[in-house]
Formats: sequence, structure tokens, C-alpha cells
Amino acid sequence: MNLPRSRAALSRIGWVALFLALVPGLWLWRLMASDWSGAGLYVDEAQYWDWSRQMAWGYFSKPPGVALLIGLSAKLGGTGLMGVRWLIVLMWTLTPLVLWRLVWEISRDTGARGGFVAGAWAAVLASACLVSGLVGQVATTDGPLLFGWALLMWLFWRAQQRPQSLGRWGLWGTVLAMVVLSKYTAAVVVTSALWLTWRSRDRRVWRGLILAGVWSALLMVPHLLWNHDHGWPTLRHTAELLAGEGDAGTHSWFLSALTFVASQWVVLGPVVLAVALSLAWRRWRSGAVQAQPDSRVLWWAWAWSWPMWLIGGVQAMQGKGQLNWAAPAVLGFVLLLALLRQRLRLPLRPARLSLVLVLGALVSALVSLGGDWRSHLGQPGSGSRWDIWSRARGWDAGLQAMVPFIAQRPGLPLVTAERAVVAHATYAWRAQGWRPLSWRSGPVPAHHYEMKFPWTPVAGQAVLFITAENGIHAIPQGLQSMLPRQQMLFSNPDPARPMALWLLEPAP
Repeated sequence: MNLPRSRAALSRIGWVALFLALVPGLWLWRLMASDWSGAGLYVDEAQYWDWSRQMAWGYFSKPPGVALLIGLSAKLGGTGLMGVRWLIVLMWTLTPLVLWRLVWEISRDTGARGGFVAGAWAAVLASACLVSGLVGQVATTDGPLLFGWALLMWLFWRAQQRPQSLGRWGLWGTVLAMVVLSKYTAAVVVTSALWLTWRSRDRRVWRGLILAGVWSALLMVPHLLWNHDHGWPTLRHTAELLAGEGDAGTHSWFLSALTFVASQWVVLGPVVLAVALSLAWRRWRSGAVQAQPDSRVLWWAWAWSWPMWLIGGVQAMQGKGQLNWAAPAVLGFVLLLALLRQRLRLPLRPARLSLVLVLGALVSALVSLGGDWRSHLGQPGSGSRWDIWSRARGWDAGLQAMVPFIAQRPGLPLVTAERAVVAHATYAWRAQGWRPLSWRSGPVPAHHYEMKFPWTPVAGQAVLFITAENGIHAIPQGLQSMLPRQQMLFSNPDPARPMALWLLEPAP
């Protein structure tokens, strides 16, 4: 028996198994986990699905990329839970493979050994991040954002290696436009590219980046024209988010900064944080990296993280920061960890990589499928902070229970004052083809449905009004004055998802 050859065969089997665990393993696991949760679509997912049925170059709160992807996903997979989600969940599981390829090319171009193994380490760490395990189960803008961010990192490295290639810069600009058209946050990647271009001090890189930027801007023109025609709703909405939601004077900037830092630890998750601390300890004990001339690639990797974290921190100090806003920064961070381990020449085998991958999946599963963890600890109460699926639970069942009451009164318009109700109802009633109209809360539309599907009152006409609460206080005062006769036709018996159907009629 040839032992070295047998060990090599076992090693190959291990790498193949690791690849299958990444794709399709994690893809199928995340789809099944979201289905096992028993929840439906989140409000944003339902809204994006609704958008996808009427494709446009823009929408009130987002550019068109996510609607296009969900439309394609639903066309191929159906309009059920899996059909809406499968394509964007797949993008989450393909993102680590892009990092794997990037590390391999960096190692090849810099003459470093072990590029294949280091790339696998980057792929595993990206998959083990908590944000990947949790947000990677749903169809939101973060999937195409992180996939596109990884592509831009890889394509930028390739363009830097051949800066005279206009085709490579044109491809970078094309991908940049596509990712920005999925989520405006992707524009922060330009900050990283500018920083790296300045550090390169190569005029050819400057020319290429300018070419890519001009080409990307040209590709964005149809979306900008749509915004112009509709009063710039998408840009206005994004600017309001960046400026902070709520009363800016009610928060402490210092507390907000600490909250943002803590939130990014949560985004990375305990598995990646443990790996990072372990590598930091080994790096502190070894000065080997400092002595290597190619350690500049570590700074290259770090450049894809710090601008996003810096801008995200500043934005968080202005008001209400969002936990996943700076999620693309994790890609540069895990790339840094993989390259650092490679330069410390620490051994790595498929079994250890598989262990990290499994641990990351288990942590995500505990959070995703654990429900309200206060109940496990013997404490009462429930809420979205403790059950990540709570905001997606109960909508379809409650809305389907309203169908007989609505069918008894054909011809009456369906109206609501809440975006979530419009989105969830339109999805739940897709077989009936019903879509509630939106009560306008003011002269300026507050969301997509107030802009595109407002309700126009007709004198003497009764309406069926849907609320996400059971009390009459959920009906706007202006509407109560207009239609003073109110009769509750249905109240959802599920206390976790209160909603009601009202018949509102004019005075006799």
C-alpha cells in the first residue's frame, strides 16, 4: 500500500466534500432552515416580489436590481417561499467561492505558497459569519450587494495586474453599476478603490479607474432618469436614512458608536471572532509578517473593510444605524484573516475547515430556529429582538382568513394606511389578484404604495379598511371623519399578529 498516495486521495476527497458543503450544501440548508422556521416572507421580500411584477428602472426605496433578481427567481421557481428566495440565497453561497478564487490569484501573482488552501479558508470564514448564516436565508438586497462586492474586489485585483487593459476596467465599471443598481450602499466600494489607486501611484490605474467610473455612470443614466421623472424618491429616501431616522437629538453619539461596533461583532459572529482573536495572538507572538515584502497584500485586503466600517460608524452616530448596513466589510476582513494565516504559515487541513464551517452553521441555526430565547430561559414575553422571524410570522394566515369577508362585498375598494399590509396582502392574495390601495398620510408619498397606488376617495363610497392592529385607533382620524360608520368584520385571533378588517361607510 502506498501511504503517501492514499493520504493524497483522502485529502482530495476532503476538499471535494468541503466544496460540496459550501455549494450546494449551505444553499439547501439555508433554504430549508427558512422553511422550517414556519414564517413567511418579510415585508421587504413581499414588496420586492410585488415590484418584480411591474419592472421599472427604479422604485421608491430601492433601485431595480433586487426586483429583477426576485422576478427571475419566482419565474423559474414559482411564487412560493422557496421560489422567491432561492436565487438570492444562492448568491450568498457563491460569494465565498469568489473569495476563494481571489486569494488563489493573489497568491499566484505574489509568489506566495498555499493559495488554494488560503482561498478555502477565506471561503469558509465568509460562510461562517453570522450575517451570512442569517441574512443569507432571505431575499433582500444584501445578497446581491455582498456577491457584487466580492466580484468587485476580485476584478479590481485583476485590473491592477494589467492596468493597461481597458476591457478589465470596463468590466469593473459594468459590475459596479449592476451592484449599485441593487443597493446604493455599493457605491462605498469606490472609496476603497480610490484609496488603493492612490497607494499604487500608477497612472495607468488612475486612468483605468476613471474610465470605469465614467462607464458606470453612463449605465446608471436610465435609473437616474426614472428618479428625475418621479421626483427623486429613491435618492431622497436613501438620503433620509443616511441622515438618521427619528429625532437626532434624542441619542448619544458615543453610545451610538459603541452600539455600531457591537453590532459589527454580531455581524461577524462568534466563530469568526474566535478565529480573528486566535490569529491576532499568533501574529503578536510572531514578527514573520513584518519581514515579508509582500505583506502589502494584507493592507490591500484591509482596504475593502475600513472605509465601509468608517462610513457606517459615522452614519450610525448621526441617528439610527442599521446592523447590516456595513455587512460588505466582512469580506475584506475574512480576506485579511486568510492572507494573514497564509503568511504565518500555519497548517490547515480540510477537517479543520469543515469544523469551522459546521460551527458557523450551528450558531446560525440556533439563532434562526431557536424562536424566542426568553421562553427557553423561563422568562415571559415575545418580540422581534428575540425571535428573528417574528416580523414575518402570521401574515399569510391572517390575511387568508379575511378572504371570505372580502368576497361577500365585491366592488368595495380595499384600503390600508400601512406599507407592510399592502405588501403582505398583495402577496397573500396573489391568487385572487387583490391589491389594497394606500391611504395618503401627507402631501409627499411616504412609501412606494403611496406613490404608485394611492386611494382616491369617492363621495358616498364605502371601503374595506385593513389595519395591523385590532383597535379603532388604527384607522386614521381623517378617514374616520370621512367615513364615520365603522364596523369590524374580522379580527385576527392570533395575538402575535393582530390585524382587522373594517367596513367603513359614509354617514346616512
